[in-house]
Amino acid sequence: MMILKRLKLFIFCMLIGLAYSNNAAACTAINSLPFAITTPGQYCLTSDLQSSAANGIQISIGASNVTLNLGGFSLKCVAGQNAIMGSQSVSNVSIENGSVRDCNYAVALSACTSCSVKNINAINNAVGISVGGFAAIVEHNQIRNDNPNSGTSILVNANASLIDGNHISGSITGIVNRGKGNIFRGNSFSMCQTAMRLDVRATYQDNLTQLCSTTFTGTELATSTNAGGNF
Repeated sequence: MMILKRLKLFIFCMLIGLAYSNNAAACTAINSLPFAITTPGQYCLTSDLQSSAANGIQISIGASNVTLNLGGFSLKCVAGQNAIMGSQSVSNVSIENGSVRDCNYAVALSACTSCSVKNINAINNAVGISVGGFAAIVEHNQIRNDNPNSGTSILVNANASLIDGNHISGSITGIVNRGKGNIFRGNSFSMCQTAMRLDVRATYQDNLTQLCSTTFTGTELATSTNAGGNF
């Protein structure tokens, strides 16, 4: 019986190791910048990176069906750089798990369908996260500006999207909505000039503010749906 248990444990460990090996092999490592993603697949950072170029895009995304996992590492910019950008029409792109700091745009997907930005720490960027297209998800990100007189944390030009559970601190404007049919839920704002600006009608719920000069505003705030729990 003991031998059988040990054999089962050995087989289980082998399977876990094989799965980890396969996942690691499937990830294309980004070891230097700039880097252009032009084919579908999984991409990952293997260390903290900073480009030596004076401007431009550090990681450009020009393909659909892409996962970019920062793996807990950091992208750092010098003046005029944009960190992660997708300017072409793509779909099913996911950006997740890492830090981006001191950039013009930290993450910007201008024409993306069913794309997501999750678990990103965006620190001291002019714009933290910008999404355009359709059915975007921006959730569980932390966006911080140490200078409360600079920066827009989340800019939403996408339609039918969910902006959920983000924490924003120290920005001129926390969230700007310019897309149709969007839901803003469970976001928190602190030490900002304006927490949320709804320039297109949206639904907002359970969003909390602290030490912000203006909480909720915008040309379409009155026509938006306040689903409750916003303070």
